[in-house]
Amino acid sequence: MVVLTVLLSMTNLIMAAALSGTILVHDAFPAVLATYPERVDNSVAGYIATNDCAQLGQRLVLVRKGQPDALVAVADCAWTHHVAWRERNGYIADVDARLWAGAWVPQRAELWAVDDREWWIERQWIQ
Repeated sequence: MVVLTVLLSMTNLIMAAALSGTILVHDAFPAVLATYPERVDNSVAGYIATNDCAQLGQRLVLVRKGQPDALVAVADCAWTHHVAWRERNGYIADVDARLWAGAWVPQRAELWAVDDREWWIERQWIQ
């Protein structure tokens, strides 16, 4: 199951949201980027494929337990006929093999909008 985590601050009524779920390794990004060179983004640590093709070109923050946050670009997306299955099983993204840590088995992660993650980190420093 994919979970949208909503984090509220009652003092300033700001809301941040993160998509929580399972990630899988994606080792075909060199081929994807060779086919679609306009998707190359030299300002990110790596790439992801999400369930929503409308997110192509967006930059998100990938958060994994025990790993540094990684700025990633959405460079690929799930095939239309796979989306329902992926969502039912809690898969939120396929991650560039260059960013993968450990064995190639599913891992828990969160995907954050860049501004929301920056806000959340600032709130942690304030508290």
